[in-house]
Amino acid sequence: MVLHKKALSQVDWAISLSIFLIYLALFFIFVKPLIVPSRNIDSLMENLEDKFLDDTQTTVERVRIFVTQKVNSQFDFIIANFTYPTWNASNMAASTDYFAVDVGKVFFLLNTTQTKKAALFHPLVKRRTNPLPALIADVDHAEFESFRALFDDELLQRMVFRGATRVSGVQYRVDGGTLSPGGTFARTDVYAKYKVRDEINHSTYVPASNSRVYVFMLSDDSKDHNMTFSANIFNFTRYFVDQSRRGTVAYSSVQTCEEFTSRFIDFNDGETGIAFFTEPASSMSFCSNLTALTFSFLITVSNTSSSYAIFAHDGDHTAVQNYPITPINGVREQLVGISDANVSNLKLYDYTQLKQRWSFPAERDFNITVLSPVINATFGRTTTKNVDAYGRKKVVSFALDRNLNTPTGTLQFVVW
Repeated sequence: MVLHKKALSQVDWAISLSIFLIYLALFFIFVKPLIVPSRNIDSLMENLEDKFLDDTQTTVERVRIFVTQKVNSQFDFIIANFTYPTWNASNMAASTDYFAVDVGKVFFLLNTTQTKKAALFHPLVKRRTNPLPALIADVDHAEFESFRALFDDELLQRMVFRGATRVSGVQYRVDGGTLSPGGTFARTDVYAKYKVRDEINHSTYVPASNSRVYVFMLSDDSKDHNMTFSANIFNFTRYFVDQSRRGTVAYSSVQTCEEFTSRFIDFNDGETGIAFFTEPASSMSFCSNLTALTFSFLITVSNTSSSYAIFAHDGDHTAVQNYPITPINGVREQLVGISDANVSNLKLYDYTQLKQRWSFPAERDFNITVLSPVINATFGRTTTKNVDAYGRKKVVSFALDRNLNTPTGTLQFVVW
């Protein structure tokens, strides 16, 4: 009898243990999915954050351009190297509003009385706040206020400044022969361009809001060529090359000439002047007689760009002695920020679609709130009081807007 009761007791114990183990297994099966270790919450949160930023952030490249010369003009014409082949000029912006890209260079006007730097952006569309630079131009002439540059077959023939002809009778010779006239004319927001193509490519740019002419030359046949520019100059009374080569222009019945190698010469009378710049240095000469002053320079044109410029200016040589401007390009920077357009595109997805897009667990929920001066948006569901929610905030930058502002804001992620 005792043995029978003992056997029954062991059977009861075994049955009770089995029932306990079954309940324990069911507990882990049904309850475990509701209890997620903190590291899983962190992983879920990080994945949600990464997916959201991937869909909303954008990258804008910036190149800053610096002027190091001591110049001071409201409309300095800046010509900088443009070596960014992946940039589309139609999808670019500049801090100066108006610009043009042509033959490996970018051209824009800069108020150097206020700043010595500018910036280019890509891809970006900017709101223009400055008025369009002033320039009247056609195939025969370009003018701004009292300055006129007159052309014949896309070659400069005469310059007028302050009511008087300052440069006239311009002649161009290449290796002893004439530079064939006839070419193309184009106009942009910042310059008028006159191009002639012969043994050399000879491109003349007349910038808006200026009394200047810039010329760039390249050999068209991979050979070196000698190009001679000669012209009659207004009867200025002084010339200046540098401190050791300066003086008065002698007007007498006996013709006198001066020759030198230089990158710069200025003729002036103290009130107005004409300055010539060449790159590289050229063989310059001027001759004067009783009634006339003539000037010429000879420059080598090769596969490397050669250039010259002519400035009509007020005052003496000190008005132009710090020119030409040789800007320095900074490095390409990447500006990363949340884009208003990308956030708007994300609003086209409903909650279920966002979960699928971001591989977010169906049994979980989330809420993302975007707060900034430029963008306010919410994605996901609103939390309730009776759930355990996990959240984090992140301070972020927002993309450049059309006014080149980069505001900051916060992102709030909540998961439950």
